[in-house]
Amino acid sequence: MGDLKSYQVPYNTYLVHDSTLGWKLVPNTWLRIVSKAKGFEFECKINSLGFREDNQGMLKPQDCDVILIGDSNVFGYGLTARETLSSQLSDMLMVEGRPAKVLNVGVPGYGYDQFYLSLVELGPLKEKTQVIVVTQPRNDGINTCNDVDYNAYKPVAQIQSDAAVFSKVLLVNPACESHFSARFHRMNQAFRLKSPKRPSWLHRLSLKSHLVFLLINARHLTPAKIPNQVKEVIWNQTTPEAYATSRLEQVRKNPQSLAVRVWPEIRQFDDERRRMIERVGFLLSRMDQHLKAMRCQILIVLLPDPARLQA
Repeated sequence: MGDLKSYQVPYNTYLVHDSTLGWKLVPNTWLRIVSKAKGFEFECKINSLGFREDNQGMLKPQDCDVILIGDSNVFGYGLTARETLSSQLSDMLMVEGRPAKVLNVGVPGYGYDQFYLSLVELGPLKEKTQVIVVTQPRNDGINTCNDVDYNAYKPVAQIQSDAAVFSKVLLVNPACESHFSARFHRMNQAFRLKSPKRPSWLHRLSLKSHLVFLLINARHLTPAKIPNQVKEVIWNQTTPEAYATSRLEQVRKNPQSLAVRVWPEIRQFDDERRRMIERVGFLLSRMDQHLKAMRCQILIVLLPDPARLQA
């Protein structure tokens, strides 16, 4: 029937709400996503385990030699299955005579808190599995400071007695694109971010009753198997030139929309930057400890900063 704790994230075609992770990939999905504005067209097949498939086919975490964790860079936003990092790494290792199964655990919009939780959700891994965290430190650090992102509530990590404790994720539409968590609340005022919508009494009841949740969200339940035909989704029909002009006009009218993605470089937020660094360091150390307990290894790959490239 589908997962009673998963339903579609607003304005998105391949993400569903999740009570632990905030959102995740829609299982059993086959889409062709087209954006004329950004100049890409790619097919995206997500299997029953909720992982994007590439030329390696269906992979289980416990059978893999290498696992890639990250956001849209690992997922392969705008890339064909053969172009994803997992597929290319698998091909490179094969050419070198070191065949390996490489799993893609990338989900767009994830921060370090969701990297940690997605690793835990994979369950036990075989010895010597290498887990590679592919990250853009500032971008992913910023995502870790939010309690709402991608139009969805997300988990918030709190450090208590050398342990990470995560907030409960609200499975409702917050009616805002992003919002900082309590420890970073000063920036909500500085950037004039809209406060998220709180759940109604009916939604609060649905969190306690699967039957009520089913009745409210029946149309959002995930499919039971991958469809036989690809579904085409056109995100934007405008030309690249018109899209660039529109984005520049948005920034001109609201410069804070760009500044909010580079706030760690603003001296006014030195205290918040230190808190972010502390939280990120702690979560990465937890991932390292989690893997060492299974005799596995963590590697961290740093990518260029996307905000600078976009600017």
